[in-house]
Amino acid sequence: METILNFIYSNILSILMMVLLIAVGMFITIRTRALQFRRFGYAMKNTIGSLFDKNQHKKEKGSVSPFQAVTTALAGTIGTGSIAGLATALVSGGPGAVFWMWISALLGMVTKYAEIVLSLKFREKNKEGA
Repeated sequence: METILNFIYSNILSILMMVLLIAVGMFITIRTRALQFRRFGYAMKNTIGSLFDKNQHKKEKGSVSPFQAVTTALAGTIGTGSIAGLATALVSGGPGAVFWMWISALLGMVTKYAEIVLSLKFREKNKEGA
């Protein structure tokens, strides 16, 4: 079993998955006309900027602020593996690794955006309305 899993990982998942993730990120970036660059200020204003808005703390019961939504989404996406992965990449790859992490982050931003948009579009409510 270990031999089969090693074969799948080394021959299929490692290179193919990297190529697919980059291709999907570039495709979505082109289709959204580089949304992650065009609307970066708007995103920062409504997430980080909402921390300093006094009216933001007055919300209706059961609602979620934009900052809470972003931090919850990031908590589900980013884990300690990302922090350890960064340190490992810096040690083994040097400064060039940081450049490629920036590139992957830019493509990952728009991929995460597309994932959230699709989940909102195709969500279904249960019998209780939630």
